[in-house]
Amino acid sequence: MLLGDQARKRQDWAQALAHYEEALRRDEANALAHQAMAELLVRDGRIAEALEAFRRAARLAPERVAPYLGIGRLYLARGRGLEAAAAFERAVSLAPQDGNLRALLGEALRQTGKVQEALEAYQQAVRLAPARAELHHNLGYLLEQTSHPEQAEAAYRAALERDPELTESRFSLGHLLLGRGEYALAATAFEQVLARTPARAEAHLNLATALLGLGRRTEAAAEYKRFLALHPEPDATRQQVIAELARLSDP
Repeated sequence: MLLGDQARKRQDWAQALAHYEEALRRDEANALAHQAMAELLVRDGRIAEALEAFRRAARLAPERVAPYLGIGRLYLARGRGLEAAAAFERAVSLAPQDGNLRALLGEALRQTGKVQEALEAYQQAVRLAPARAELHHNLGYLLEQTSHPEQAEAAYRAALERDPELTESRFSLGHLLLGRGEYALAATAFEQVLARTPARAEAHLNLATALLGLGRRTEAAAEYKRFLALHPEPDATRQQVIAELARLSDP
């Protein structure tokens, strides 16, 4: 096990795997070796083998969080929310004060369509890990999805207070403000998004809408053109923007 750990530190993955396999040949009931094997198998993309190794680790050491965390993450990444939620619920029962585990449970529940339960999990996550900006953002997203726009705005602002570079929160905040007709504040939010991600087509589109709301037709037309340059797909949105540009050019 120690040789395997040292090989991992050197990023000698093949050697690490060989040492852990040897450890298991000598002691099949070594839960830590199964856990270490699972983590390396994930890295190699051997997902079915990794899941089985995590399960063995969980059976041998059911009081440890790590195997359930590994199982949950693998299922979550593959869109299998029910299985992920079951694994994270077990992990949360073992470490109820871990906000990160609550957030993972919330994401798994959201994936299964259990939005209210996901919302509650994220609220608990934010309470337990209030410094993590992304937890506030995810809470805001769920609040917006459940028709709580004012609480969602507060959550997005809380995320930005903790990480002003969190572009997704700024974009979501701008979207909320735009929906309320607060065009000046929305325009500022989208301008800040574009300062960091100038190739984000939807931000140009939303900025154009905000500018139109402010009566700034020439600037709105310029943003529409930037959107078209970044969004060549001939879909309904592109057609609508082309029509709006034609309307703006009509004296």
